[in-house]
Amino acid sequence: MYLAEKIGSVVVFLLSIAIGVAGFSFNFWEEYGPGAGLWPALIAGGWFIISIIWFIEANTLKGSGKGFAGSKKNLMNIVVVFGAFGVYVAILGFLGFILSTMAFVMFILAYQEKYKPVKSFIISAFISVGLFLMFEVWLSVQLPHGFLEII
Repeated sequence: MYLAEKIGSVVVFLLSIAIGVAGFSFNFWEEYGPGAGLWPALIAGGWFIISIIWFIEANTLKGSGKGFAGSKKNLMNIVVVFGAFGVYVAILGFLGFILSTMAFVMFILAYQEKYKPVKSFIISAFISVGLFLMFEVWLSVQLPHGFLEII
C-alpha cells in the first residue's frame, strides 16, 4: 500500500551511504579543527537515521494514505533534493566549495523555488562566497578548493 514510501526510504538510505562514502574521502579532522569530510558524514548519518525511521513508518502506517512524504509529488521532490545533494558531495572535491555550492544552491532555487536564472545566480554567489569566507577565513576550516587551487 505504501510502495512509494518504501521505495523513497530505500533511495534515501542508499543516498546516505553514497554521501557517507564520498564524505570519507575527505579528512574528518585537520590539525586545527574540523575537516571537509565532517559535514557530509554528519548529513549522511542524519539521512541514514531518517531513512530507517521512514521505512519503519511506511511498513506500519494505517489510515490517511498520505504517509511521511505526503504525495507522490512531495516524494519526488525529496528524492530530487537528496539526489542533488549527493551530486554536490560527489563534485565537491573536483569543483571546490564555491563552484559546487553555487551549482547546488542555483539548482535548488530554480527547481524548488522556481527562481529565474539571474536571480538564483546572484543569490547562490552571495551564499557560496559568504559561506566560504565564514568557514575558510573566519573559522579557519579548510574547505576543498578543487581545480581552482592551482590558480
